[in-house]
Parts: sequence; structure tokens; C-alpha cells
Amino acid sequence: MRQWAYMGIPHTGGTYSVFRNLREGLLPHGVELRWIGVGAEQAGRLASGQFDGDLAYGTVVAAEESNDGRQGAALVEFFEKGEYEGVIVNALCGRVATNFVRYLDAGIRRIMIVHSITVGTYAAARAVRDYVHATVGVSQRIAADLVAYKGFDSQWTISIPNSIPVEQFTSIGRADCSDPLRILFLGRVEDAAKGCLLLPEIISQVQRSGVDALWRIAGDGPDLGDLERRCGGFANVQFLGRVAYEHVPEVLGEADVYLFPSRYEGFGISLVEAMASGCVPVASAIRGVTDGIVQHATTGFLFPIGNCSRAAEHIMYLAQHPERRREMSAAGRGVVRRRFSTAVVAEEYVALMDRVLSSPRALRPALDARRWSYPRGLRAGVRTYLPEGLKCHLRLFRERLHA
Repeated sequence: MRQWAYMGIPHTGGTYSVFRNLREGLLPHGVELRWIGVGAEQAGRLASGQFDGDLAYGTVVAAEESNDGRQGAALVEFFEKGEYEGVIVNALCGRVATNFVRYLDAGIRRIMIVHSITVGTYAAARAVRDYVHATVGVSQRIAADLVAYKGFDSQWTISIPNSIPVEQFTSIGRADCSDPLRILFLGRVEDAAKGCLLLPEIISQVQRSGVDALWRIAGDGPDLGDLERRCGGFANVQFLGRVAYEHVPEVLGEADVYLFPSRYEGFGISLVEAMASGCVPVASAIRGVTDGIVQHATTGFLFPIGNCSRAAEHIMYLAQHPERRREMSAAGRGVVRRRFSTAVVAEEYVALMDRVLSSPRALRPALDARRWSYPRGLRAGVRTYLPEGLKCHLRLFRERLHA
């Protein structure tokens, strides 16, 4: 069995879902993917026992070490033992875990995955660009941006979407279209990125139209209290709280429409999960991201970022046209099977792994791990200290500028 490493420890979040699904997809190809953590802080996070079932799939290097430089040197030594064909690093998912690739011998193959369209993530990816053999953008937008604006090699920068275990979502039974229309928001309850505070206005507009709808809001996050207060006047809104990943298919199976009002995303894995479950998505049109998942008016609807009126109009249409809703539901499920299943995505990664093993591109010479330092893209910059609200406005301005 061939072994590849994946930088990151078990946690609740998208990058670890990528690991779980990719690991399952690669095993039939004779490739075992194992997670790798580093340092005392990450070892401490795993001590809670929440992820005991995942501990057999990886290890924490230098589990008692707190110094970044010594953690980085330990990682280099760990990989130079030759147990792994290569390593997958996630841009900006831990400074040490991103930076250490600059100190690896070129014989150790490495692939970088870029998960987000933020300026900070792109800067981090650029900082290690010349020390990775290939780069994967989880959306077409990311891969194109890195080539156009960050000087990445177009021959070694490709788009491979995130995957889901399709059967877990398609196996859940789904009731036929009925009243009231069941609408779900599922995810981190945070406004700057996820746009959750747009929900009250969308709910209000749909309610004024006379559509009979039940709204369910699932998830937790920093803006949950504010959202609950703003929805206090609605009798048809339920808050489900945080939903464990194993229960997500069941919650999606009880919804007709999946509302996705995000202001920015690198991919949108929950959109794919919703479509696999038969939910019809009504999602923000994030250029090169959500339009690569949802085909407008065929598998769901896209609305301009922040446009509550357009979102409400799409929901009202779906309420008034149950037959179209059924057609879009079936079409969405077909797209997910063909494009986003673990088996399909794993084949793309296997092809990339084989390519970097057989004919790798030339990299910059490895740096000396005894002189550990962080390049500009991995150091705190001005944007680090900007208020989140201001960063949100800057992101929206950037989106509109390139729309």
C-alpha cells in the first residue's frame, strides 16, 4: 500500500472532511492517506477524546514541542525517513504545516490544496508556490486566480473539486413535495462569510408573499444569538443548533430548498451535499465557485451576493412550481454522482500523484531548517488587524469589481 500524508489533524470543518472523503476514495487505488499534525497545541486539541475514532489514521509529530522552528525541523526529519511518497499541504491551514515544505528535499513530492478565495489565503499559497510540485484549487476560480494573479504555472495548477460520499446522502428517503415548503440553512452561523444575517429579510419577503414555508436553521457560530433575536418575530422558524456530521444527511433529507447566502466561499461542500440529498439550492452567485456547482435554473438558482429580493423570488417560484422543483432535484442528484463523488475525485488525485512522481517539475532548492523563518505571505499583515466588517466590505468590493 502506497502512503501519502495530509497535513492537518482531525477537527470539525471542511479541510478534515476533504481528508476523510479523499482517504476513502484513494484506498481502492492502493493509496493510503494519513493525517499529520505537529506540535503540543495540536496534540492537546486531540486529547479531548472527541476524535478518538480518527487517531488510528494519523500521528502528531513533535507532540510536546511548542517552538515553531523546532516543530518545522521535526517535520522535515519525519518526512526524510522516506515512509511517504508525498505530502498534501493545505494553504494557510496552520503556519508551520504550510511553511515546512520550503525546507523539504525536492525528492519528497508535495501537492498544495488551496481552499479559499481570500487575499490572505492566496498570499500564503504564493509564499510556498515554488516549493510544491503541483497546486490544486478546489474551484475553477481559485486555480484561475493563482495562475492569473500569483504567477502559478498553468501546467501544474489545476482544479479538482471536493468530494462527498454520495451514497450517504442518496440513501435517505425523501417525502414528496408538500406544504409547507421546507427551507434549510445549514452551516456556520456567521455573517461576514456565510451571510446568515440576510436570512431575516429573505424570510420576511417570502412571508409577505403568502407562501406557506417552514424555515430551519441548523448550526452554531458567533452570530447565532443575533440571528435568533432578529428572527424572534417569526413563528415559522426553528433553530436546530449544531448538527453532528453523521446526522447531516437526515436533516437535508427533511428539506425541499437549501438556502446558501454566503458572501464568499472557496467551494461550497454543503451545496453538493444538499444536491445529493435532493434539496434544490438557492445560492449566492460567487463567480467561479458556486456557478461551478449549481447550474442556474437547471439544478437550482443563483442570486447576486446579498440580494435578498432575488433570493426570495427564487424561493417563491419553487413553492409555486412543485413539478419544476422535482425536476431540479433529480438533475442536481445526477450532477453530483457524475462530478463530485469520492470515486470520481479520487481518480483525479491519483492521476496527479502519479504525474508528480513520474515527471516532477523543478523546485527551488530547499532551505536550511536550522534557519526557520516565515515569508511575507505567512506573516501577519495589515489585513490581519482589520475589523471583520471592513474585511467583508473589501471582499464584496473585490467581487463586484471582477463581476
